[in-house]
Amino acid sequence: MVTTMRQLRTSKAPTAAEAAKRSIEQAGTTPKTMSRLADKVVIQLLNRKPNPVTERLTGIVELCSTAIHLTERISHFYVQGTGSDVALKEERYSILVELNARLSEYEWNPVVRNSVTVNSYFQISFEAGPNPALVKPGPFGERIDFNTPSGAAFFENRAVQWIVQNVGAVHRIRRCHRSQCRKWFFAVTDHQKYCGASCRKRDAAQGDDFKEKRRLYMRKYRDDESEREARAKRLAKGKGK
Repeated sequence: MVTTMRQLRTSKAPTAAEAAKRSIEQAGTTPKTMSRLADKVVIQLLNRKPNPVTERLTGIVELCSTAIHLTERISHFYVQGTGSDVALKEERYSILVELNARLSEYEWNPVVRNSVTVNSYFQISFEAGPNPALVKPGPFGERIDFNTPSGAAFFENRAVQWIVQNVGAVHRIRRCHRSQCRKWFFAVTDHQKYCGASCRKRDAAQGDDFKEKRRLYMRKYRDDESEREARAKRLAKGKGK
């Protein structure tokens, strides 16, 4: 019988963790700084009381994360040279179609600001609109309030723009692993599961408490079972006399 060896392929696609690291580096920042920016622009909205804005943002974040993890699995199949990734590619395609359909509802406008540098007097950026600060005349415009329709639209558009610009790291936007918390947070490290040390310690303590209670319960169960067996033997011995 002739056997053949299949050489492993070399993949140029990074893992999800590597993609997030590169995305953060390309943004010219650090994981901690990006976590603070994500909290200000996206996380605070996600953790608001459920409303149409939080529902739309949650859907976009979850679609981005799913697409990232599907791409990682597809890349794994390519490297191993085994199995079939056709179904995964079809699933990713449908995810991206849905994601782009949702993103098509948003718009950004060019904004010019004073920013005197050695190269220019102005800074030009594409920002989420409509911007309520431009609605009222005056030197400072109106205060942006999430509880107004224009304010909610501004904050939602800004959050979506941040997600798109940092899509390679969006899968680090996740829910706290502690079932009693489940708040959204941006993971500073790829393996982070909890929104903070408090939830991590509480979850660990609850896990230890459960194990201890289970151990005591099983010990008591075994002791009771031994006592029942001994009682049954004594009764049987008494009847045999």
